[in-house]
Amino acid sequence: MERDRIAGLLLVAVLATMSLVGFLIFDFRSSAPGSVEEALGAYSTPLVQRLYPAADARSSAVELQSPEHKLFITYKDRSTEDVVMVPGGSDKLSSLSYYPEQPGESGRRPHIKRLYGAQDLLIDEKVLQLNGLLLKSTEYVPATKTRLITDFALDGSTHLREQVFTDPGCCSGEVLMRDEQWRDDVEHSLAYRNIYHPDDTRTITRFDEHMNVLTMIFWPKYESISGMKIQKYYPDTLTLRLDAVGDYYNDTVKFFRKDGTLEALVKISTGSTEIHYFDATGTKERLEQFWFRSDVKQNGVVTSSTYKMYYVTEFDAQGNKVRQVTFSDGSSISRIEAYDVTIDGVHYLELDYNYDRGALKEVRYWKDEVKYPPYKLETHELSEQITASPVSAENLRLQIQIDSDLPAPPPQSPH
Repeated sequence: MERDRIAGLLLVAVLATMSLVGFLIFDFRSSAPGSVEEALGAYSTPLVQRLYPAADARSSAVELQSPEHKLFITYKDRSTEDVVMVPGGSDKLSSLSYYPEQPGESGRRPHIKRLYGAQDLLIDEKVLQLNGLLLKSTEYVPATKTRLITDFALDGSTHLREQVFTDPGCCSGEVLMRDEQWRDDVEHSLAYRNIYHPDDTRTITRFDEHMNVLTMIFWPKYESISGMKIQKYYPDTLTLRLDAVGDYYNDTVKFFRKDGTLEALVKISTGSTEIHYFDATGTKERLEQFWFRSDVKQNGVVTSSTYKMYYVTEFDAQGNKVRQVTFSDGSSISRIEAYDVTIDGVHYLELDYNYDRGALKEVRYWKDEVKYPPYKLETHELSEQITASPVSAENLRLQIQIDSDLPAPPPQSPH
């Protein structure tokens, strides 16, 4: 009888203990501990260097040991990881990985500490440098579905970058709400800021060392190209260098000189770039170039572009059009149209030079009025020769730098 009574008491104690453990596990999962140390400490897993025998005979392949609710993993690079599982379940509770053993040391230095919530949701991560100072941290707040990622300088405390993500709960996934980056120098000046606004618009700003704006990019709602704006400034000044507006047909970009005058007007569309250059006053057009453009992209970003000239139009000092030269393959002239010119004492309202594979084929010209058919048609074999002056090399090259972060409309857009 006494033995039965003792056995019964033991059974009650075991059941009570199991109930308490179950409560503790549930309570721990619903209100996560404040640190990885608390989580690992709850299961008596050491946080200091985890020691391995000096003569470790394990192979270089990934090796997994699973005593009770812990996983001890050795990776091919000889780094290791201790994973604590939820007792009786397959979810992770916490993990602590270690650097490969260092020369002359018998233990491993901690590398990454992780704490998990329900369904292996990462809610806390600390990445340590080899000397134990912080390199990167990730904190997740389940109540607001907000994730903060912080990158640190070598001192382990100075912030070099902060990123805040929020999951709105729709199919689009996490949204970057804020991204700020600082220079790793004495001034620790802000270099970059990316802000998502409550009206679903976004502003990206790059700063110089003195907090002067270098570039400001505005994305409208849904980050649509139509309505996108870019402004760039000359370094160490408040002088606007570039002002761009995008739509579904083309990007319109204005380039300014340091004195504020208009240098060029550029229209960028899918497969072509049209450039209008202006004189020193910024009021009279002096040159127009039309280029066919082939873009090379990686992950949706233009990495390089190849330009082929289609035509170039020249203007006089008063802004009047004097000549247009058209090319067949980017290099061979196919047509030259000259306007209001005098050759050997003869005035022409318009002269059209037509070429075949680089050789002059015929010349059409109008003396009194421009009409079709032309007043006179001649070929270059005739005794009356009318030659065209060559196009300068300066007028056949890009005279401005097309910025790489000026996105052309997507290929499906009309142009």
